[in-house]
Amino acid sequence: MCEVCGQTLSWEKTGSAYELADGALVEVTDTELDALPLDSTRAIEVAGFSPAGAVEPLSLGRAYHLIADGDIAARPYAILVRALQCAERNAVVKFVLRNREQIGLLRVQGNALVLHRLLAPDEVHPASALAPAECRLSIGEVSAALVLADTLSADGLEGFTDAYTEALTE
Repeated sequence: MCEVCGQTLSWEKTGSAYELADGALVEVTDTELDALPLDSTRAIEVAGFSPAGAVEPLSLGRAYHLIADGDIAARPYAILVRALQCAERNAVVKFVLRNREQIGLLRVQGNALVLHRLLAPDEVHPASALAPAECRLSIGEVSAALVLADTLSADGLEGFTDAYTEALTE
């Protein structure tokens, strides 16, 4: 969608740009992107490890399930899964997605690896800046809220559905 005229543009008419700190955009061509010296274009590079649960959930971006690419990758994949499970750690990694190097968090789910893109600090807004001003609450108000939470509590997400997807599939 064009921000100037509001017209929907085809993919061929869009381009790439880098936003400077002052908000100005600098156009970047596909040739310039292809020429960037990225070392991690074909692999995920482990940069370090962090305790499981140490990364703020708000910093976690989109998740990708990873699979071992053939028999040769199955053993290293399984070793990494087992090591992360035993150490109760996640791996902090570098990877390239859409021609851009990213920082990610590699964690174990079951016996599989999940890669989360980590958001940059400027993409995460502190919750303290969004909280309303301090106000007095009565014991009755808090008790009523606790009763409601108990009444509506669920053990998991099984009962919840995606109405949008259901409407699309009808």
